[in-house]
Amino acid sequence: MIFGNDTIQVEFRPMDTYLFTPLETIHLHKLNDVKVWEGKLHNDVSARVEQMDEGFGVIVVVERSDAPDEIFHLKPVQPSHACLYDLYRSLCTRDRRNPHYFDIYGWDDEDDEWPVPRNDCACDPCHRGTDPLALQVIELLGKLNER
Repeated sequence: MIFGNDTIQVEFRPMDTYLFTPLETIHLHKLNDVKVWEGKLHNDVSARVEQMDEGFGVIVVVERSDAPDEIFHLKPVQPSHACLYDLYRSLCTRDRRNPHYFDIYGWDDEDDEWPVPRNDCACDPCHRGTDPLALQVIELLGKLNER
């Protein structure tokens, strides 16, 4: 099931749960509580997703060390809306928005050691040419959301 608004989206998949933001994708892990998932990008940003009663959506709390917490109430997304998981996995695997980024490159906290996307990259999305198309679609979605 997918929940979202104009800016972020949460997708509950059979094996994984993801929080998609304009800058990064957070892979969420289920806590002991049946309806709570948590994920961490690095020392500065973490997220918690709490699923509400059926049909009422989810609450997303994004915690940052350098800014106030952001709280989002997301409603279910209609099946006709695009799934951001498929879009973001079409990005270069070195792009932090790709859902598989942290699985491939780990949880390194040093910004200067993160791989540079599209820099002589031969990953599948770059090789197949899906990365440039995904970048264009993300840019267009951003322009639509500004209206």
